[in-house]
Amino acid sequence: MFDPIASRRRVNPPSLRASGLPPSPGGGAGKVRSCLTLGCTSIIAALTACQTGDVRSGVEGVPIEIQAGELAVQFRDNSSSPQLLSGVDRLVHLANAPDFDAFDPHDPGSSAGLNFEHIIAGHADPANWFAPRHGPYALRRGNASNSVILVRQAKDDPWALASTMEYTVTAPHAIDFEFRCRPHDVRRFGRHGYAVLFWANYLNDVEDVALHFRGVTGPGGPEQWVAADAPAGPPDYVGGGTYRHAAAAPLAYDTDHNLKLNLWSYEYPRFTVPCYYGLAAHGMVFILMFDRAWSVEDEIRFSLFKFKVGEQVRRPAWDFQYVIHRVEAGKEYGYRGRLVWKRFVSPEDCLQEYQTWVRSLAGTRAPGVAAPEPSPALTKAEDPNANTQVTQPGWRLPPRGPVARRTPGLVNYFHLDLPEGRVDHKEERLAQWNVVILNHDLVAGEGLSLTRMRTANPDLTLLAWIPLQGAQCGLGPRRAAPGGAGLVRPGGGRDLSDAALGRAPDERVGSGPRLAATRAELRPPALSPAGGL
Repeated sequence: MFDPIASRRRVNPPSLRASGLPPSPGGGAGKVRSCLTLGCTSIIAALTACQTGDVRSGVEGVPIEIQAGELAVQFRDNSSSPQLLSGVDRLVHLANAPDFDAFDPHDPGSSAGLNFEHIIAGHADPANWFAPRHGPYALRRGNASNSVILVRQAKDDPWALASTMEYTVTAPHAIDFEFRCRPHDVRRFGRHGYAVLFWANYLNDVEDVALHFRGVTGPGGPEQWVAADAPAGPPDYVGGGTYRHAAAAPLAYDTDHNLKLNLWSYEYPRFTVPCYYGLAAHGMVFILMFDRAWSVEDEIRFSLFKFKVGEQVRRPAWDFQYVIHRVEAGKEYGYRGRLVWKRFVSPEDCLQEYQTWVRSLAGTRAPGVAAPEPSPALTKAEDPNANTQVTQPGWRLPPRGPVARRTPGLVNYFHLDLPEGRVDHKEERLAQWNVVILNHDLVAGEGLSLTRMRTANPDLTLLAWIPLQGAQCGLGPRRAAPGGAGLVRPGGGRDLSDAALGRAPDERVGSGPRLAATRAELRPPALSPAGGL
C-alpha cells in the first residue's frame, strides 16, 4: 500500500488542442476522440478509492517506467495535459527496434497510446470533447511490480463517471489493460442513453495506414482479412472513421451534435473478431485485442483517423471505442484488452496472438462476465462438412460474447426493437440459437421464412410469444374457454387457455404477456406460406 499524496492537482482549463482537429500552422496536432467491465483485486480497490476519496497515487507529474520481457514502457498521469497526455507515453521494443518509439514522439501533444480521450453522449454537450484530459487523473503503481493504475473520481469528471485503467506490462511483448467505470448521473447521457468512451493511439511512422482485421465486406459475405483505410465519403466524415462489429447497429445521435466524427460508423466493412493489427515502420506490428465485440449491454468499435497522414508523414491514429448502450447509475461496466508490440510475422500470427490471449483469460475473469472464445467461424471453416451458410460470421449474434451455434441452453426472443431486427439475413442469424421465441405479428410483418430457419438449423426449436392484451393479436379471436379466457389459433387447434397452461381459473394475466412454452401446443398450424411454428 502507498501513502496518500496530500498535494492538490491542478485542473487544466478546457482546450481543443492536441487531438481531434487537423494540425495547425503553429504545430498543435490533432484528432477528436472517445470508453468499459472486468477485474482483478487491485482494480476493484482502486475503483472503491474513486468513490471514497482515498486515492493512493504516485508523485504528480512524475512518469513511471516499467521494463518487462522485451518492452520498455513509460506511463504518465494527466497533470500536464494537454501538453503531455496520460496513458502510455513511450513504448519501445528493446530487441527489435530499440531506437523506435511506437507512439509519435515528435509532437508532445500527440505522443500517447491507450490514452482515454473522450466521453461522448448522443446529444450536443461541451463535455463531449476531451473530458478525461481535464481534472485529476492520478497515476499510482499497481499491486504488481509490472503494473500501474490511473484513477478518476466521479466528482472530478463532468459526466460523474468514476473510473480506473490498469496497465500491466507482460513478457515478452504485451501491455494488458483493464478498464472499469461506474456512472453516477444517468441524466447526463440524455434521451439516447448511451455513452461512447474513446481511447487514442497516436502512432509513429507506419508502413501501411490501414487497420487490418477479420471481417465481412457486405451482407452475408465470407469472413476474410480486411484492410480498412477510412476513406472519405460519409456526411460526417472528418479525417477518418469508425468500424463496428458485424452484429452491431449504427448509433443514433442528434443532428446538432458537436462531435459527430466519433459517432458515425461505416456500414461496411465490419469486423467479426475483436482484434486488429497495423503495420508500423522498422518491420514492427501493433496489435490490439479485446475480450468482447458486441452484446446488448456494450460493444467495441475500431477507429482510424488520418490527420497526420500525408506525402511526407504517415502517423495515423489507430484508436478504439467502448460503447455502453444503456447507462445505468451505480452499475459497473468495463472491458479487458491487450496491446502487442513486436516484429511482424504474418496476419495468421497476429490472429494467433489473439487466440492465445483469449485462452489465457479462462478462469481469470470477474464473476458474471464471460471470456471470449476464438472465432467459431475460423474453426468451422476448416471443417469441409461445415454448413457455411449458418457459420457466416456476419450472421452470428451472441448474447454477450462469441458462442458456438449449437451450444445448449441458448434462447433468443426476437423483437424489432433489438439490433437483430435491423439487419439482413434475419433467418440465418436467428438460426444459430437452440430456441427462438417469435411473435406471430413480427413473423408476418417481417416476412420471416420459418422454413428457411429450419433449413439452416434442423435442430431449431421455435416457440410462440402470445400477447393477451388485446382481442386481436395475430393469433385469432379471443373467446371464452373452460378454465379461463383463451385464444384460438388460425385454422383451429387446441385452445391456449389458462387451463391448458396449467393456471388456476382465478389467475389472470391482465395486460401482461405470457409464453406458451410447450412445443406440442405450438405446432403445427401454418402462420405464413413460408412455414409453420
